[in-house]
Amino acid sequence: MNNLVKNIAGKEKLVIAVTDSGLGGLNVVPRLEKLFTSSKAIKEVELIFVNALLHPSMGYNKMKNMDEKSKVFNSVLEGINKWYHPDLLLIACNTLSVVYEQTHFYKNPFYPVIGIVDTGVELLIEKMKDKTSKAIILGTPTTISGEVHKQKLIKAGIDESRIIAVPCPMLESEIQSAPGSDKVKRMIAEYVGTALKDKSIDSKIYPSLCCTHYEYSLKAFESFFSSVGFDYEIINPNEKLAENLRPALSGNKYEQTHVKIKVVTKNAIAPPDIEAVNPLLEMNSVKTAEALHNYELKPDLFDVEFDSRFNSEEFKN
Repeated sequence: MNNLVKNIAGKEKLVIAVTDSGLGGLNVVPRLEKLFTSSKAIKEVELIFVNALLHPSMGYNKMKNMDEKSKVFNSVLEGINKWYHPDLLLIACNTLSVVYEQTHFYKNPFYPVIGIVDTGVELLIEKMKDKTSKAIILGTPTTISGEVHKQKLIKAGIDESRIIAVPCPMLESEIQSAPGSDKVKRMIAEYVGTALKDKSIDSKIYPSLCCTHYEYSLKAFESFFSSVGFDYEIINPNEKLAENLRPALSGNKYEQTHVKIKVVTKNAIAPPDIEAVNPLLEMNSVKTAEALHNYELKPDLFDVEFDSRFNSEEFKN
């Protein structure tokens, strides 16, 4: 059994934190809810979604370097421990999964952590048995420039020539605001089309959605790859992240599992963003949609004191 999930085996009550830099990772919460309610292995489960965004105008991909990103996320990780003392944290964000290994917290964690990058890589390795197939890594600039997916695939024996990395600047932000918009469709076509323009592709491809936001626009990705005539299968790591916990669950111990869900954030979430993603969440979990609608605004969720720029009135406004 994975050492990271041993911490939940046999417990009657469980607190699991899920984090993302925005609302993409929220789509993992309904899967966790379903996993626990169906297994009946834990009596009470609290799922806490922590929005790790420092400020609405300062996403991690806008920060100047990895040192800055890791310091901010380290503050988030310490804040999660201070306020919630989780039994486990799921990083439902490829960008933050890449940043995590650069934090001080990573060297001496207060609680077990599972990132989504390894989940996505494992899914690709399972699929790419055909030696001519190719992986299309779709992600934020931070995710792509970190090359973590690429290096892990190469280490697993997949030739570098079979890996195409596609950075998609600001796509996650546009998806959070309007997942079904024409602008999202145009951005997908532009980013992927440009990346594949000079590539010779005559075999099956596996586009991997290496940003949790991208699932909200899954139909747009499917429409693009269908329109250009590729033989493809989209890889969505969001689907499997919760399944990493299943080996630790010995089912049917209780008559039912009571699941509580809440969403906490340092900054106010824009109402249009809530309106954009809530219908998609509600299809899988009314509780998750309600938790987002009734989110807790917690300005002291985490502290960032190392850089006066982040605490200036100009930045806050």
